[in-house]
Amino acid sequence: MKKLRINEIVVVGMIMIALTAGAVFVGSLRQVGKVDSDVMAAITNPSPGSPGYMMLNLALPGSYTGNQTDKVRFKMPWPTTLLGFSAIVQNTGSSGAMTFNLKESGTTVLSAPIAVNETTVTEATVTDSSIADEAVMTIDVAVTAGTWTDPTVQILFKRK
Repeated sequence: MKKLRINEIVVVGMIMIALTAGAVFVGSLRQVGKVDSDVMAAITNPSPGSPGYMMLNLALPGSYTGNQTDKVRFKMPWPTTLLGFSAIVQNTGSSGAMTFNLKESGTTVLSAPIAVNETTVTEATVTDSSIADEAVMTIDVAVTAGTWTDPTVQILFKRK
């Protein structure tokens, strides 16, 4: 059996560490990708020199009836300015509407929850655009009537 030299052992060790770290990273991304319950999304912090615009497109797969408080949860990695919040959803043939409310640490940042009818995109009016560093953001979902499927919300932030 051939003897391994020290540098070969070091290279093999580094490869093993990289593979292990990659498996942990991919595993954590897979967990973050779930949006069927409360989620703490991992968001990378851009360099201080970047303008720091961040657009989150959150698909919430499934059918919805009734109210679901804190359906989505994520933490802001830096202080930001909220520039926009909108939603679109599909209706399965029922009347009524589906509403979405964006909250910072339990307090709404919108003038009112946005109501979405049929497949129209609805834009919210932001009343509190200043989002604190490390603030926990949540989205509440409510259905006034019928069954609604596969909503998507879009949030636009700018780093302060």
